[in-house]
Amino acid sequence: MGPLARITRLHVWIIAIVLTAIAVGCEWYFLVKPQQEAFEAAKGRYDAAEPGETKEEKEAGLNQRRKEAKAKLEDAKKQVQVAEAKWARYDRRLMPDINLSLGSILASKQLWNEQLFVLGNKLNKFLEADHNVQVVQSGITLPAPSTDPSAVNQKAFVFPLGTISVVGTFENVLRNVERWNGFDRLVLTDGLTLSGTSPQLQGTYTITTFLFTHGEAAGKTAGASTTTTPATTAPPTSGE
Repeated sequence: MGPLARITRLHVWIIAIVLTAIAVGCEWYFLVKPQQEAFEAAKGRYDAAEPGETKEEKEAGLNQRRKEAKAKLEDAKKQVQVAEAKWARYDRRLMPDINLSLGSILASKQLWNEQLFVLGNKLNKFLEADHNVQVVQSGITLPAPSTDPSAVNQKAFVFPLGTISVVGTFENVLRNVERWNGFDRLVLTDGLTLSGTSPQLQGTYTITTFLFTHGEAAGKTAGASTTTTPATTAPPTSGE
């Protein structure tokens, strides 16, 4: 393909691939959350227009505003249902079962199993399955499980996993980044850099995984947080 400088006109490919990964990684925040906020706003408008109807209110047009607010509320409900149904498909395909309603001990065991025995093996097998590139670096590390069972009681875990470097043609390096959209966990790729020349072009990028828990912990509501416990290294891939 020639020197690296010749691929400048193709940088749009990189942008498209990275944006695709970001879109999948942020599906919950851009799909479900805005619809829920719209629903709450519509409900507030409906509640504000709800007081008992009087002759004066009819004359002032409040009855019509109540009807309009109710219609918007029903539409917002439908939009939330559609968004949640779409997210549910991602959730079934991409999330392990970490069920907070089972209690902190059992939910922690589910999370520990994912961190210690499942996710690392999945990552390595997925990397090794791409025979169109050579994996020259796989600095993937997984956070060590917390020893506090109550630490599992949160909506989401965000695990920065490290850096990956692969060598191949320009097209194959880009496809290697893009194929993470087919991984069976929710993964964000970021910071792709290219060096060298094709067909020995090196692409380096980072990956982050997101784990959303299921159910509700008794007496506690928590938001997403980034796990900062000491990291353990995943089993090496054959390319290391």
